[in-house]
Amino acid sequence: MAKWTMGEVIASQINYSSISGNAILTNVTADTINHNASSGELSVIDGKIQSVLASTISGPINITGSLISLLDADTTSGTVTLESRVLTERINANTISADVIIKVPKADTIAVEYDTISGNLDSNVPITSGQGNPAISVSTTSGNLRISDYNE
Repeated sequence: MAKWTMGEVIASQINYSSISGNAILTNVTADTINHNASSGELSVIDGKIQSVLASTISGPINITGSLISLLDADTTSGTVTLESRVLTERINANTISADVIIKVPKADTIAVEYDTISGNLDSNVPITSGQGNPAISVSTTSGNLRISDYNE
């Protein structure tokens, strides 16, 4: 399995595609990160990114401590995790059997749209049904959605 590590980079766009390689990006500033992997992991740690567009089959997608405006994640069985110090403008996640874990600062209310067949929604922050334009939109077959306070 290949491993691609990047740190302290400023770029307009970062593209990564792999069958089974991991991408670990630390302190990266970029307009867009495009990640496409079969079983490879994407980890973005302490980055400043406008858009993260990630697609995996079984690899996890982990965004930790980063400031991002848009997360668009598609995976079959890789867990999607976002831990952000500020509320991300838009989070879209589509999974089959993977969980989506979101840790954001408490806000007055976060608009959430969650579509599932057998998953569960658990939140310790105030949420409301996100009709129209939700901040968080998650669709799973059997994955759970957990939303919690970043500081807990």
